[in-house]
Order: sequence, then structure tokens, then C-alpha cells
Amino acid sequence: GVAKRDFIFPVACERLASAEVAKELYLDIVGWAGRQDCYAIGKIVINETVPLPEPVAEDEPAAPPPPQNKPRFYSLFFDWDQSDITPVAQLVIDNIIADWLGASDTLVLVGHADRSGPEPYNQSLSERRTKAATQALAAQGIAAERIQGSAVGESDPLVPTADGVREPRNRRVVVTIGQR
Repeated sequence: GVAKRDFIFPVACERLASAEVAKELYLDIVGWAGRQDCYAIGKIVINETVPLPEPVAEDEPAAPPPPQNKPRFYSLFFDWDQSDITPVAQLVIDNIIADWLGASDTLVLVGHADRSGPEPYNQSLSERRTKAATQALAAQGIAAERIQGSAVGESDPLVPTADGVREPRNRRVVVTIGQR
């Protein structure tokens, strides 16, 4: 047979939270039939060492996780058949400026329209919305070459609707600030 010392359990086992538990499991290998909830036979490593995590001293706080550098998204909403920046949209632009300030990122804008008008008109309307948002951001000090704009008309609705339906959430420009 195989001696107890030939079995070393991988750290992935949920019950191996501390060296004391690992020692308990190592010493209790003879009674493993009743302890299969902790380790599957296929997870047992023979004649290999698996390092246990170093214990963290209780008086030392754990280091915070590194910040997630994820893109940030903002939506500017527009009135029906309009491309003017509303007072609420201006507040969103102010937040975008505060978030973007000092970043090296390019702002990416995508204009949208609802399905209440003909498709060619909605494409043009979404382009005007993107242009208005670009101008509003540039007026706040962002160089125009740092802003990339496009428009998709009614082809990418936030809320799917039938043709001809007015949906306020589809009348928008989405502003994305990329990773820092």
C-alpha cells in the first residue's frame, strides 16, 4: 500500500484554509472514506509538494486590491426629434469632464435615435446628436481631436420597439471613457 506521507493535498481544497486544517487532513488520511467531501480522489497529488498560503498577521491589514481600470459609460438623452443638449444632459457632460480631466483617454461617442421616423432621417438625427455632444464637450475644454464620434441611427436601440414607436431611452448619445 501507499503510506500516508505519500499524499499531499492541493491548496484548492476548500477545507485547506490553514496549515492546522492541512495537518488534520494529512494525519487523517486513513479515514478518508468519510472525508471525501473535502477532496476528490482525482485531486490528490502524489509525491509533489503544494505550497500552503503564507498566514497573514492579524495586526497587518491586507493590501487593498488594485483598482479595476474599466471603461466608464455615460448616456446623454435627447428630446423627441431634437439634437439640443438639455439641462440634464449638460449635468452629465459636467460629470464626464470631471471624470475625464487629466486622463489620456479618447472619448468615444455613439449617437442613437428611436424608431419614430424614417430610417435615413433617424441616421441623420443621431449624427446631429453626436455632433452636439462633441461640441458641448469641446466647449468644456476637451480637444476635438480627442473625441471620436459615430452614429448608428435606430439600428442599436437600448429598448427594442416596433417601427414608429417613440422611446425616450433610445434617443441618446453614449459616451465612453476608455481604460486609463
